[in-house]
Amino acid sequence: APLLATVITHKESHLQWLKLCDNSPGLGDVVAVSVSDAMVYRSRHLEGTTTQLHSLYLWNNCIGDVGAAALARVLTLAGTRLEVLNLNRNNIGDTGCRALAAALQPRRTYTGTTVSTCLAKLYLSRNAAIGDGGCKAISGSLDYCPTLKFLEMNYCSMTLTAVDELVDGWVSSGKERKNVDCRLGRE
Repeated sequence: APLLATVITHKESHLQWLKLCDNSPGLGDVVAVSVSDAMVYRSRHLEGTTTQLHSLYLWNNCIGDVGAAALARVLTLAGTRLEVLNLNRNNIGDTGCRALAAALQPRRTYTGTTVSTCLAKLYLSRNAAIGDGGCKAISGSLDYCPTLKFLEMNYCSMTLTAVDELVDGWVSSGKERKNVDCRLGRE
């Protein structure tokens, strides 16, 4: 984790994608918090530089709600270029999902400007602890995140009613039906 933080915070870093996947028993929240802290540090202390990181793949790492909330913080940073966030096969629950949903909404900075995420693809499949609460939180954020064009939330613990509401929210926000994937059940 310290080496990863050094790479991200280095002023000359041109890291565009990061893929740390299938780490059994998993890197857990530590890696998610390290990535988040490094990106927050870079945005606050290295003036005139933004991270080039546009794709972050952290599937199958035992990341939970703490890690998801830390990564949600990254989405709220001005200048963040993160377009793809893959958190499939982790231990994220409704709390972490709510944090990610809140980060999809535009916010005002201390200077008064409005900042929106540029996230285009969000993968949350096979997080068995995501239930109706997390699903409804994502659904409630869809109108506020026009850049989000693909959402995958397969094999979580959502009910059919919550999935139907999510798909309806997706379509009513002007997004293409074929780009939301929310299959129920278990693999």
